[in-house]
Amino acid sequence: MTSILQKLTITFVAIMAFTACNRMEPVYNVEGDAIPAGTQQKLSSEQVGKTITKTAIEQGWLVSEVKPGLLHCTIKWKDHSAIADITYTKQDYNIELDSSQNLKESNGMIHRKYNEYIHRLQNEIDKKLSQVANN
Repeated sequence: MTSILQKLTITFVAIMAFTACNRMEPVYNVEGDAIPAGTQQKLSSEQVGKTITKTAIEQGWLVSEVKPGLLHCTIKWKDHSAIADITYTKQDYNIELDSSQNLKESNGMIHRKYNEYIHRLQNEIDKKLSQVANN
């Protein structure tokens, strides 16, 4: 009986260690995500920026325009935060991690929750820009 209990304990500890390691992922940056051709024809670069800004705010990000074509975006939850820079033109946009707090960022790795926020933001931006192209 003790042998089975020891094996179960070792298995449980191994699973917990594996799960803890899975919280870290390579930092996900969006590079050159194309803006739909129809949207490029309908919107100026400034309007693209406004669409991205509005979408980011709807997703819970705090957004400040540093200059035309560059947005500084902050997301906060619990005791975590991340700052990402979004650069954009009429043709495409990029999202790049600037800094983070309490996300164990190191050597190109970060807590997976950051990547989830970036994927969600990218998907929503793509959806909004596609809606403009289809209207």
